[in-house]
Amino acid sequence: MKDIVADASLVTKCGLYCGACKAYLKGKCEGCAETLKKAKCKIRNCCIDRSYTTCADCETYADTSACKKINGGIDRFFSLIFRYDRAAGIQMIREQGAEAFTKKMTVDKSMWIKK
Repeated sequence: MKDIVADASLVTKCGLYCGACKAYLKGKCEGCAETLKKAKCKIRNCCIDRSYTTCADCETYADTSACKKINGGIDRFFSLIFRYDRAAGIQMIREQGAEAFTKKMTVDKSMWIKK
């Protein structure tokens, strides 16, 4: 199993951190940026279409609560179960940068900011 290390290339388009994901750490996933399994992800495709590194680059939805891709039904369901705050991750990336976000996720040993 891999160690959790700070690597900004493992920040997902939607404000999570693959570098702390169990599937990634076990070598079962290459990370959201690399794996073709994520090719159908609406958030990922939106960022790619607009040449955004992450949703933090989006000026249309400075308030991510207005974005239907980030706040769709499935995401709301999973955020309740796993208690993650994707908007807080995007906001941290926007304000402090991906490096600071990855450092926090590495210290917290988490792939998301918890509610």
